[in-house]
Amino acid sequence: MVTHQVTDWIQLAELVREQREKQHLSQAALARAAKVSRYWLIGFEAGEKRSAPFDMIMRLLLELNLSITLTPIRITPIVEDGISASEVIRRHTQGA
Repeated sequence: MVTHQVTDWIQLAELVREQREKQHLSQAALARAAKVSRYWLIGFEAGEKRSAPFDMIMRLLLELNLSITLTPIRITPIVEDGISASEVIRRHTQGA
């Protein structure tokens, strides 16, 4: 089993989708096996489940035989002229 390193929820969602497709599983089949709804899996793979329950993610990983290492990234604020580091962080977290 290969361990994959992910740094955020988007990479995790992409990994799940890629592995599901690689294993020729439909979303319905994976959802059924992992005991999650197909609707939820569709949203997760689309990156719409930023706060997905850990147990649901673990069931997906188990069904896909995936091992992951979670490595959070540190955000180093770059101070722009006239803008404080706090403002840069605020803008980053709000997606502005």
